[in-house]
Amino acid sequence: MVGKIMKHELHALFRKLVILYAIVILFAVLLRIVAAVNVPALDGDTYFGLIVVLVMFYSYSLIAACVAATVLGISRFFKTMFTGEGYLTLALPATPAQLIWAKLLSALIASFSSIIVCLLSACIFYIGLDASIGAVFSDIFATLDAYFATDPLLATELIVLLISVIPMSMLEFYLIASVGQLFTKSRKGMTALLAIGGIFVLSLLSVLVYQPILEACEGVSPHLPIWIMIIVNFAVDVGCFLIVRYILSHKVNLIV
Repeated sequence: MVGKIMKHELHALFRKLVILYAIVILFAVLLRIVAAVNVPALDGDTYFGLIVVLVMFYSYSLIAACVAATVLGISRFFKTMFTGEGYLTLALPATPAQLIWAKLLSALIASFSSIIVCLLSACIFYIGLDASIGAVFSDIFATLDAYFATDPLLATELIVLLISVIPMSMLEFYLIASVGQLFTKSRKGMTALLAIGGIFVLSLLSVLVYQPILEACEGVSPHLPIWIMIIVNFAVDVGCFLIVRYILSHKVNLIV
């Protein structure tokens, strides 16, 4: 059932994202052509101005493509769960956990797709330049290899840390949306306030408590702060998932 729901979710997400992806690739191609071929009809200042404009819009399109994937993933969760569409979604022969998994995995796939498209556009832009892309990546991998060679365990720890942190932001917003829908009035406004308040409180806790603890633990062992972050991240992931599942099972408010 998760696969069937994901198919529907991915279709809904990429139907909008594909337009942004096309714009990103188009600006990368235009920028590459203009940067490679000096247009005779344009003087130096006009040509430089054209490059600046293309770079500006290319940068905006990159940001839009990455942000849109996350925003659409969150908005799709709220719309299909806690608005009029929720009657149809919750009537599906799927458990709340299956619904969360389907929407979470779909949103993560969309986010990773945006990153891949942005990297592809960067490769298109760098094609033909004096600096070889292969040489750049070789230098990056050589640096990482030298870093991890000093302590091979770090590579495994960082992979586990990455796995723990990937779904965190999306699950936190799912939790905020789930709590926000419990209000019968000004649901969107209350959800926005919860998001702003939650970010503020978490930022304070991070600066005043979390970061000092990590810095203190780093003096004991370089591995200890990494494992603390892994444990905390997984605890947040599991906690958000369980609370959202409980709300979907017992506290859904479909008043629209």
